[in-house]
Amino acid sequence: MPVSRSRCQGQLELWVDVLARAAGTLPMPPAVPFAPPRPSSWELRVVVLEAASVVGTERLLLSKDKSSDVYVKGWMSGLEREAQSTDVHYACLSGEALWTWRMVFRFEHVWPENRVVAEGAQGRHPPRLHLAVMDYDTFTKDDVLGTLSLDLSRLPRGASFAANCRAPGKEARPTVNLFLARHATGWWPALLAPDVTKARAKGLGVSPHGHRESKPCYFHRFFFFFFFSPDSQGKLKLELTLLPGTEAARDPAGVGHDGPQALPKPQRPVEAFSMLRHPVMGLYHFVWRRHRRMLLWGLLLFLLVVFLLVAVYSLPGYIVKKAIGA
Repeated sequence: MPVSRSRCQGQLELWVDVLARAAGTLPMPPAVPFAPPRPSSWELRVVVLEAASVVGTERLLLSKDKSSDVYVKGWMSGLEREAQSTDVHYACLSGEALWTWRMVFRFEHVWPENRVVAEGAQGRHPPRLHLAVMDYDTFTKDDVLGTLSLDLSRLPRGASFAANCRAPGKEARPTVNLFLARHATGWWPALLAPDVTKARAKGLGVSPHGHRESKPCYFHRFFFFFFFSPDSQGKLKLELTLLPGTEAARDPAGVGHDGPQALPKPQRPVEAFSMLRHPVMGLYHFVWRRHRRMLLWGLLLFLLVVFLLVAVYSLPGYIVKKAIGA
């Protein structure tokens, strides 16, 4: 029984037809169709171009820099079994990684409800794309460095440059409906997990893997908050294309670097190679490019010391020769 007659107990949508009693006085209107809307086929093509500002997790032996073997994993809401991954960018030193890798997701979408139909008992889910920046480990489980979730019906506009890509704040960001726009390109920020974000904000020094690090000083906290986003873990440059199923069938595209419409493989820097396979190139990129100023000053100081030692060693003999007039 309702608690009060004035209290709302739900809403009911009705079709009411008022017809004449005498048969044949008015033409009978057609019956209202009650069939549920049919889902339409769509194909989402995600080209993962590159990443920037990815924080490394493994410290190198020859320098204090951190490195990570990074790849990107993507899936649609409700279609987790159809997840796809890029290849691995090994030895990502500067926080930048290159892929030019295409992911293709096919799904059924109900336009009035704005839901993606999943097979089985998964139900219906919002049209949301999920991307995760992963740290590749050979012997242990891969770790999640950062995540990105994009609503295709309310897609935030991507930044034109990586420097302008920031974590979402309180201000409202302009959005676009990818079902209408069909194409979008830009930079989007990958965010840390909420527990890691809260720990970093408190200055507890928790790494993305959950390990406890040294507690930063107050100057580092100030510098971190005012010049970096506390919950950002990398930036992804993406190219999103959403096509109806019929149009996608007429213009197919392959997955990864495969055809049709094969994408060129990225020109990754030489420092991505292993030190064991390319020791000279490794020393050049790991040591010389990062510490060349210190090495040049050290070489100059060494030559100066050698010159002074030679001068001190030769000075007594020179003085004796001058004294005897030789």
